[in-house]
Amino acid sequence: MEFNIFNSSYIYNGENASYWEETRYTLTYLEDLFQPYFTLKSGNVIFKIGVGLLFPFNQEEKLISYYPYFQTRYTLDDFVFIIGVIDNDHDFSPCILDPLVRMTPKVRIVNTDQIPIDYESFPTGIFTHGFYEYGVQIKSSNDFLKLDTYLNWQLPDTSLHRERFDIGLIVSLYSFYTGIHYWHNGGHENFHPVEVTENYVTSLGLKEKNFSLFYLVSYWLPDRDRYPEKNVLGQAIYIEGNFEFFGINIQPQFFITSAFIFKEQSFISVEGDPFYRVPLYVGLNFSKLWNFGQNFIELKFVNGTFLPDTSTGWNPMMIRYDQKIQFNFNHKFEISTLSNS
Repeated sequence: MEFNIFNSSYIYNGENASYWEETRYTLTYLEDLFQPYFTLKSGNVIFKIGVGLLFPFNQEEKLISYYPYFQTRYTLDDFVFIIGVIDNDHDFSPCILDPLVRMTPKVRIVNTDQIPIDYESFPTGIFTHGFYEYGVQIKSSNDFLKLDTYLNWQLPDTSLHRERFDIGLIVSLYSFYTGIHYWHNGGHENFHPVEVTENYVTSLGLKEKNFSLFYLVSYWLPDRDRYPEKNVLGQAIYIEGNFEFFGINIQPQFFITSAFIFKEQSFISVEGDPFYRVPLYVGLNFSKLWNFGQNFIELKFVNGTFLPDTSTGWNPMMIRYDQKIQFNFNHKFEISTLSNS
């Protein structure tokens, strides 16, 4: 048996020139995530149980959010079966899944265009899912195949809001990559003005250590049952590089959608970085990682420019500039060794 401590302290500041209202702006996280938990190993099975405590840095509200942490992992050859809290290291591009979900338990929504929430009420605030994902997962990794498929349950159906969950499938065969993400917001147990909202996103392409090229297709159904004419199809190309120069990782990004050819199309991934809803985005990110065993410090600068629509010319206000510094600490204490009799 082990007693483990995971502690992550981070500062994240997201800024843009407030040109495009649908994206997030002046979004700042100053938080500490503290997670003590026990690990029990027996043959091919690992049990984990603990709690995640989120401390926002402020002297006004003494509020702490807590997240149950419980997981069962069963390993069979190259496959790992997980129930409870699943691993959140899904290998999606930022177009599909916002990188913030790997850092903070609560990814705040700052605009109603990110998720259709105008007819719902959220007593504890409006969030997308974050660091803690609850559900089931199957993973596999070897020299030629990488697999990650999961279901993440986010919200139940109540009188205040609809149920919400997402499903992911990622398969990498050598350099060939397929990623599928499904997001569901609906429910029939309680009355809701809009019963079902859905989002499908598919990504196909090549993925290497230093280069990725994806063709993406999205399908957005804001009111699946009543207004199918409001459904929106979108297509996009995403290119990403990763290079190291004097110990600094440099990540160029290029994203362009089919809106330049088909005016009625718009690429929408509800849980993606909202900057990838624009017709054109060009980014250049810089990061530095210091590893100390299982611990690390990361400094990152996310920079980009974009066009909010196909008819507007570019101007210097169309920029985003985010900064992050994160400290991750992991430590384990051996308590006892248990063996099967």
